[in-house]
Amino acid sequence: GAERAPGRIVGAVLFNALVVAIFGITLLLFRPQLYRSFRALAFFAATFLLVEIVAAVVAHGDPVHPELIPVALAAILFSVLFDPRISLIAAMVLAVLIGGQSVYRGTNALFINLIGGVAAAFGARVIRRRDEAFYPMASVAAAYLLAAIAIGLTLDWPGAEVGRSA
Repeated sequence: GAERAPGRIVGAVLFNALVVAIFGITLLLFRPQLYRSFRALAFFAATFLLVEIVAAVVAHGDPVHPELIPVALAAILFSVLFDPRISLIAAMVLAVLIGGQSVYRGTNALFINLIGGVAAAFGARVIRRRDEAFYPMASVAAAYLLAAIAIGLTLDWPGAEVGRSA
């Protein structure tokens, strides 16, 4: 009921703060130069915010399609601009942030965005020239496909539903 709403809000804020703190502490310990850079922090914050806004919009879909949340895109940006390790952690943090939102609880959002984001973080490592942008796209596509198959098999989805997800 309504009397439990304040507790839920405090819980949600605390949940998000703790998850974002993981990323902040990671930067502080392993990439202090990024942590000290206002531009880098502002870019991370803006990208996280954008992904969360898209996640909020996607949440209104019926049915909800967490595959549309651009965690993988964010991971590619972070890999290219910073480095794959930071990108990997950012992708994981984003996946957990999204998976922890009430609307995505009990969905495959955490798993799908984790797999896609991690594939993107690693895939983008190989980009040195513009014509190599194909590799992360292919690895992310393969990751999403495998994630869709894994979920489909686990949940006994019909083939069409697996295909739609992929």
